[in-house]
Amino acid sequence: MPLFMLYWPNFRTDCATMGGGEKLTANATYGSLSNASLVPGYKWVVIDKNYMGGRPAIRGYRITVEMLLDDMAKGWSERDMETEYDLPAAAVREALRFAREFMMEHAADVAAG
Repeated sequence: MPLFMLYWPNFRTDCATMGGGEKLTANATYGSLSNASLVPGYKWVVIDKNYMGGRPAIRGYRITVEMLLDDMAKGWSERDMETEYDLPAAAVREALRFAREFMMEHAADVAAG
């Protein structure tokens, strides 16, 4: 279990309702991912319980947002990620924006305990 999930036991529920409280409903087929639930306000970030363990991921790629954050923590640049995973620049930037917005929305929850 990722460490941050110890602080957010409702992580998957919170992600599913992020962006105004509405449930994810945008379904489409992208590569090997069918019926992906696009996160509202994003073109590249999907959350689907049957894909990548329900973790936020890049549409059409088997790459999670968490993987990209781990790579950044190791010192990788956005360009390194684009090259290594053959990702569009927009997908990398959007994944990082998703992570930032999620952290900003839930930072107070972690601080409160």
